[in-house]
Amino acid sequence: MWNFSDLLPPFPNLVHWGETKTWYGIPWDDAEKFEAAIKKEAPDLFEAQPDLLFQLVTLMSPQRLTDEGVRVYACNQRAGELVITFPKAYHAGFNHGVGSFLLASIGGTSLTSSISPSVKLQ
Repeated sequence: MWNFSDLLPPFPNLVHWGETKTWYGIPWDDAEKFEAAIKKEAPDLFEAQPDLLFQLVTLMSPQRLTDEGVRVYACNQRAGELVITFPKAYHAGFNHGVGSFLLASIGGTSLTSSISPSVKLQ
């Protein structure tokens, strides 16, 4: 899902172990282009729910965004690598399989560790 941190500090995201995670990022200065493109894609949904972007339920192909003039960057994060997400910069990603991930707030108190949501635990 596409999301961003509004006023929070940057967040480092670490893959402890496991499969690759693919990230997509949009520079903060393309945020308005992104919002216009996604609202253009589903105007009825945004009319019914103006805060839809803040509910972590929005998906749109990076290719469709670039077709609308939005700069989209991608990277593959592997075990032991760090990706930092910045405030006001939209980002999305998905896990390629099993893994353990850490999200921490720089200068804040948030610390979250989890197992990939793509893993079915028995």
